[in-house]
Amino acid sequence: MVAREISGSIPGEANRIGDFAEILNEELMSSNIRVKRKSQFEWKVRRGINTKGKLRIYRSGSNIVYEGRVGHNYIPLVLSLILTLALLIISLFFIYLGIFFTFFFLFIFLALGDVDRLEYEVEDALQRAINRFSLQPTISTPQREEKIAKFEPSPDHYCMYCGRRITPDAIYCPRCGGRIR
Repeated sequence: MVAREISGSIPGEANRIGDFAEILNEELMSSNIRVKRKSQFEWKVRRGINTKGKLRIYRSGSNIVYEGRVGHNYIPLVLSLILTLALLIISLFFIYLGIFFTFFFLFIFLALGDVDRLEYEVEDALQRAINRFSLQPTISTPQREEKIAKFEPSPDHYCMYCGRRITPDAIYCPRCGGRIR
């Protein structure tokens, strides 16, 4: 798969990765592409029958990093090419069937444009998610302490995925659902 890369980062927001993941999921789901969420921080995207890609976010230091890749799934494209060649051979025998060759060849060119559209849709959803995310106020320390207090946290235990304080015996993070142990 010849792929196009999509990447970037949101500086200083690694502790809010769970919030960003939910906003990004909403934006991807509301776009004109098919989306399948593979995990808390990973999505598969598709457009048409032969254009696909994936997107993931992760923490890197104090930043949220997003990486993606979109490209062609060559199986439907090869099948279209084989069908086009078969119709070309038929049209050599029967000149009046030449119109069918042109008709099927058009599908190949239409399919090639789907990568551009998928890349645009994913980048657009990412930008909308970043804009919505940057407009959300950050919870100040006293308010955050009140929200966490009901889970009786230990100050030494944090979720490795979203940074939230968790109880020492927690198996899953109550905020992002990540498996701790």
